[in-house]
Amino acid sequence: MFAACVFTAGCDNEKKIQEIQKQADEKVAQAQKEASDKVAAANKQIDDLKAQFAQATEKAKADADEALKKAAESAEAETKLVEEALNKARSAYKAEGRARLKDINEDLKDVQSRAAKASAKARAAAQKALQEIQKQETEIQKDIVAFDDATLETFKTVKAKLDTDLAKLKQAIAAARAKLQ
Repeated sequence: MFAACVFTAGCDNEKKIQEIQKQADEKVAQAQKEASDKVAAANKQIDDLKAQFAQATEKAKADADEALKKAAESAEAETKLVEEALNKARSAYKAEGRARLKDINEDLKDVQSRAAKASAKARAAAQKALQEIQKQETEIQKDIVAFDDATLETFKTVKAKLDTDLAKLKQAIAAARAKLQ
């Protein structure tokens, strides 16, 4: 009977062990399922965050592209305005140069008419000065044309050269006039 009892006790223990093992397996399976569910939920959150990040990135890129486009359009408009102002300035400086040259040429006409009426010696001296004056007028014409290629950086230089050449022309005409007296 002892053997039967040991056997029965061993069977009960075996059943208890199996029952405990079954409960442990169920708990492990449930823990694995819960862990898998948590991993799946975490992966879903990660995927959602990745999608949100991708959308935010696309929106930021689209906003940046739009801002760049607007900046480029604005820069083009400003460049156009600057170019228009530059063209107006070129025209104005050329007109001013031509007007000043016209005024100086009035004095030159007076000197030429006096030279025609002067003595041969005075006329010869004046003719030499008048030839030099013609060279200076050619240089002034080049100065006026130089405004066509002038940039914002070179306007002052071109204007200064025109002013200098006009002043030299005035002096040359005054010197020619002096030779006729």
